[in-house]
Amino acid sequence: MDRYDVVIVGAGLSGLSCGIHLLLLEPEWKVLIMDRLSSESYPRYHRMCGEALSDAAVEEMKPIKLTGVRHRILFAEEHWPDGTVIKAKARGFIIDRPAFLGSMQEMFQGLGGCILWDRLQSVQESEDGFVLQAREGNISCSWLVGADGAFSRVRSELYSEQPRSMIPVKQFLLRGRMASDDTIVFHYGSRYQGAYRWEFPCGDHTNMGYPKGCQEPYGDVVEENGRYIPIGALKEVVRGRSCLVGDAAGMVNPVSFGGIRVAMLSGKKAALYLSRGSLEGYQSWWDDSQYSRTEFYEAYLEGRGWNDEDMSEFIHPFRKGYGISAFIRAYLRRPGQRRMVMAYLRSFKIGW
Repeated sequence: MDRYDVVIVGAGLSGLSCGIHLLLLEPEWKVLIMDRLSSESYPRYHRMCGEALSDAAVEEMKPIKLTGVRHRILFAEEHWPDGTVIKAKARGFIIDRPAFLGSMQEMFQGLGGCILWDRLQSVQESEDGFVLQAREGNISCSWLVGADGAFSRVRSELYSEQPRSMIPVKQFLLRGRMASDDTIVFHYGSRYQGAYRWEFPCGDHTNMGYPKGCQEPYGDVVEENGRYIPIGALKEVVRGRSCLVGDAAGMVNPVSFGGIRVAMLSGKKAALYLSRGSLEGYQSWWDDSQYSRTEFYEAYLEGRGWNDEDMSEFIHPFRKGYGISAFIRAYLRRPGQRRMVMAYLRSFKIGW
């Protein structure tokens, strides 16, 4: 039975981020990343994503370099039910996520890490770590990281808590370029059940998505994908010698529905505390993190109950833009919407 210092289940953004940062800190450690997807299904699965990443997220993930850039993003444009259109500065990128993941795999393996394409079937705790049963045999490790997505096997085997909501989302790749390659577009309305419809540039195509069942797709559909987005993060992200990162811990922001930034950062933080020989610091980081604020999920629940008139009332103070004065007016004059105002402001800053 092969033994590793750390096994990371899931070769997505959070898992690869954890593996890379861990080997940069502890180059002599034996680190394995295992993933259930085959080489054929892996890239298609990871295309189900808006693929938007802010400048701040790129800065946080260093020394991992951003690759696979499709577009430089300069603006976000919002369309509200009363016809209000708001265009604001939003600095970031649209990436080719499978290409970016490919470069991260190369970096991880170049540092001495191993990747196993196999499905985790069960986890058993041992005196000095864990024994993992996979289809191709058993593996033992001292530390275990669950980076295996919304329906995490590590979480179901070791943790009693689950993300509070699973949002089914459909995504469509439409033939034809958007009018502006530097702008990401959001459409809000009660039909989107507390979320929105996005339209992002994607090369010669348009990436469009929304919660399942909100409307019928339109345009020339080239590809259709579906995924569940876990929101309402777990409070307990550490159990003994194991931890959860990214979607496995339900870390997606419930207001922006962005998950790339926190996935990369949580993997980096987990690596830091693994290298120190204790995961208590990782739990403390999450407890104190701005990403774990309960106000985001509370705002999602509130917004899910709004009709179009409520949304139009909410956005009215911001119809000329998201300046500081507009937020102050909304906060002072609309006490009943203060939680939503603060959650919306913070999600715009950290939610992608």
